[in-house]
Amino acid sequence: GHEALTLLEQQPDVDLVLSDINMPGMDGLTLLAKLAEINPIIRTVMVTAYGDMNNIRTAMNRGAFDFLIKPIDFRDLEATIEKTIRYTQQLRESADLKAIDEMKTRFFANITHELRTPLSLIISPVDKLLETADLPAPYQLLLSTVRRNARQLLRLINQLLDINKLEAQQMDVINEVGDLPGFVGQ
Repeated sequence: GHEALTLLEQQPDVDLVLSDINMPGMDGLTLLAKLAEINPIIRTVMVTAYGDMNNIRTAMNRGAFDFLIKPIDFRDLEATIEKTIRYTQQLRESADLKAIDEMKTRFFANITHELRTPLSLIISPVDKLLETADLPAPYQLLLSTVRRNARQLLRLINQLLDINKLEAQQMDVINEVGDLPGFVGQ
């Protein structure tokens, strides 16, 4: 058990451990409890002659993925190993996808904040210019177009920030009835 822990600390890419319950130095049930601390993805298949319900229940409660009782049917062992490896590969892929998703979320949050500030600095002077009484009509039209488009961009950026808040569970979803044809028409 102690040797297994040392080896697994040195090799974090191990996906599967085959363990017995009765081992010198550290029994398999104690090993099971310590494995989750070392590597949350690793899965353990108990291979033992101690097939009583108490040992099975304890092993499963401590994180055993499966339990095989001696004498071993090697076809069953092979199928169990294949199933366990597929499962750990899915866990690794899921962890990788989660990490990528977190990076994407941070990127969008950062870029939206970086875009929001300059847009605010564009909208404010344009609003002040449009309040000028003697502004010629062609400039009013051009500045109104700038303001409308800048505000539209700001709305889109705020929506991206809201999506980020929703994903981070910092904002509550409020359901309300709306005008779907009008919304789609816009």
